[in-house]
Amino acid sequence: MYKSLTEQEVGTYLNQGKTIEVFLGKISDDKEIISWIDLQKTKGNLVTVTYYEVFDEGNLDWLDLYAFSFIDPDMDFETKQFESTEKAIKYVKEKYRLTEPKFLLRGGIQEEYEKLIISEGRQ
Repeated sequence: MYKSLTEQEVGTYLNQGKTIEVFLGKISDDKEIISWIDLQKTKGNLVTVTYYEVFDEGNLDWLDLYAFSFIDPDMDFETKQFESTEKAIKYVKEKYRLTEPKFLLRGGIQEEYEKLIISEGRQ
């Protein structure tokens, strides 16, 4: 089980080269699209925030969001760079209207996806 990270922990893990993710869920009820963002630290000490969208192709036996089909495989992902972790977190909160984003280590979004499937009554 992945635990939600504090903003301070996000900075610590990014400095260790870890990827941090936030599961955004479904874009809308009529579209079967799942979205999430990740934060990574570059070699130049910048923090990148990248937005991903995939088709909701999973079930309780297949939770690997990273293997799902991207909405537009030819399009580059929306990526922004920031000079600090604090500025990246502020952007995430404002851009995605998240008061308290649930920051997770890489892989944690799959547990969040599983919770979504269960809440929808899917198998």
